[in-house]
Amino acid sequence: MIWAGIIVGLSLGVCEAQTKLIFYPERMTLVNQIFKKIPVKQNSILLSKLPFGIVSESIHIFSPPLLYWHYQFDEEAHDAALRHAVGKTVQYRKENRIETAEWIQKEGNDVLLLKDNTVFWVPKDTVLVPYNPDMALSPRLLLKLPYLRKPEQDISMSFFLSTLSSSILYKAFYDESEKTLQFQGYLQIKNNSGYAFQDASMEVLIGEPQFVTSKPSFQEKGMLRAMATSTDEPFLKEMNEYFTFFVPGEYTLPPYGVTEKPLFSEKKLSVSPIFRYSSERVGIAQEETFEEPADLFLKFNNTTGFPLPRGICKVFDKETFIGETWLSPTSRQQDRELRYGKSMDVKGRKWISQRKTVSKTEWEESYKVVIKNYKLNSVTIEYHDMLPPHGEILKASSAYETLPGRVVAFHVSVLPVQSHEMEYTVRFKQAAF
Repeated sequence: MIWAGIIVGLSLGVCEAQTKLIFYPERMTLVNQIFKKIPVKQNSILLSKLPFGIVSESIHIFSPPLLYWHYQFDEEAHDAALRHAVGKTVQYRKENRIETAEWIQKEGNDVLLLKDNTVFWVPKDTVLVPYNPDMALSPRLLLKLPYLRKPEQDISMSFFLSTLSSSILYKAFYDESEKTLQFQGYLQIKNNSGYAFQDASMEVLIGEPQFVTSKPSFQEKGMLRAMATSTDEPFLKEMNEYFTFFVPGEYTLPPYGVTEKPLFSEKKLSVSPIFRYSSERVGIAQEETFEEPADLFLKFNNTTGFPLPRGICKVFDKETFIGETWLSPTSRQQDRELRYGKSMDVKGRKWISQRKTVSKTEWEESYKVVIKNYKLNSVTIEYHDMLPPHGEILKASSAYETLPGRVVAFHVSVLPVQSHEMEYTVRFKQAAF
């Protein structure tokens, strides 16, 4: 047995260590740890009670020099944890994301899961189970050293951890009178590793690095507004195509919990509210249509001074939650729109008013659009339509502009409790094969 003769066992859960965590949001976390004056026995050190979820391919020992290292994970403990999760919700890796499903049963190296009334099999090693420390034996790492007379040795090591995941959350507070957003970013961390990280320094790498190994992700939603207790602003460093936030201070991450830390303080951004109607339902006649609500958008320019990574953005009117959406990665000075809900007072309907055959390969359709403003004040409304590659507008009753992606946009002002009608004709050509 490779573990025979190893007398010294080191519990990382109680041993003091210098820890630095580098978070890759929605992917994995890089853990860097330094242990001081670790006892050596028979030129070997056994590190026990390691975190669950270590990516073995990523383990790197900076010091001391080694003959070899050996990482072992108890397969029986993993199976016991799976059996303990019967009927419970578990996480499993699917391509580049983490999904959730109900655990049904295990057969061989596969696990049967249930999601959205559908059952399916996944490989056992893709399932991430909340481990019971009393049941499962933690992973162990054996370090075999060259012949040394030192009774103690410093250890410096790093590894990727799939069970310490992070995501970005934004909270935007809309002031309608000033047309501004108070915009703040947060880092949410879920520690499902069974390991308590004590007094760890934290960095967040913003960018799109490529991972060859598995790269699970996690999105955790929050609702309450949390202000930074420290006046320190995270230091941002730019390096090539990546940006790193250095979060000030040191933090403790308890096992099996979620921690939220402000990533940057509130930024005041100018914003433009938008009502946009873009119906995908087209009736053959007016009586076959019905009013649909317009979408609500807030358009802003990223003047924070740094890029914004992908994350969930929660929108508030003062302290009232009014909607949420995904914020796509946004560069500095880039315009971005937040679609956070639908209007109760601005609605539209669309139908085909006329259809005409021009030839065997061409035909025309005239569309009528009616936009109704039930508000007590005038509003400007955008109407969008996406033309197919073989379609073009011949005429329109209102001015329009062509946007990328063959989208045509009409901008109309509607008086209080009034409606606006417009009509346009599109000629279609049958695609040649």
